[in-house]
Amino acid sequence: MSIFIMLNNFIHDFVVALLFSILLVMNWIYLQSKKKNFSIRKDFAKEIFSYLNKTTIWIWALIIVGGIIRTISYKEFEWSEAAGKDQIPALIIKHILLVILVIFGTMLQLRLRKIFKKEN
Repeated sequence: MSIFIMLNNFIHDFVVALLFSILLVMNWIYLQSKKKNFSIRKDFAKEIFSYLNKTTIWIWALIIVGGIIRTISYKEFEWSEAAGKDQIPALIIKHILLVILVIFGTMLQLRLRKIFKKEN
């Protein structure tokens, strides 16, 4: 069971990093869409956005399922006695920052959908 939990935690961290990377690419696409010569790259950018948009659905599924498993097993497998109760505020701060990124990412996806929908 401990190997499964370790693997789950690794995959959970990996997909969170992947989601962040996707947001960086989507942000780049959004910034490019504001340039005058975007029409040259529009089809390619739309194809990339479409793929990344679909990928985020699977990433969110993995984050949620992995997060549930991680939360249930946190005390037994990740709790650090050295950090003591100070790790709870650190986790709260980490999740506040992640919620801000989620809000930013959602707004970014909605803006890009609107940009690419306009052309159809």
